[in-house]
Amino acid sequence: MLTTLSGGGFRTPPEDPIDGIGGKYEGWAPSPVHYILMHEPPARPYGCAGGAPEWYQWHYGQGNSDIADPKSAPPFFYSAVLFVDGHTAVHNFSKALATDPYYPYEPTKDWIWYKPASPQTGPRN
Repeated sequence: MLTTLSGGGFRTPPEDPIDGIGGKYEGWAPSPVHYILMHEPPARPYGCAGGAPEWYQWHYGQGNSDIADPKSAPPFFYSAVLFVDGHTAVHNFSKALATDPYYPYEPTKDWIWYKPASPQTGPRN
């Protein structure tokens, strides 16, 4: 399940907000070349003790690796990523995290995090 901040998350509800791609048939993921299957923590927010989110900078970072506010952090949110089609890449998620930390999962030209629910079916709970 992707971590969302209070009041945010997804601009379009995910088709499956609980399991995401887990347990789905081959071909379920839209654009397998862009759909993130696995990633390192700097790619997105993570919950921590007390409920406040944290972000992490592992690669190229100098100084503190635990970040409380991605908007004021250096732009080093690099993460290795495995995509559904099997290829790997390293992306800098800094712009997505710092621009709008409440909605970090919105699609870009380089990746997608979730399959939007169709208007006919809505999200599966």
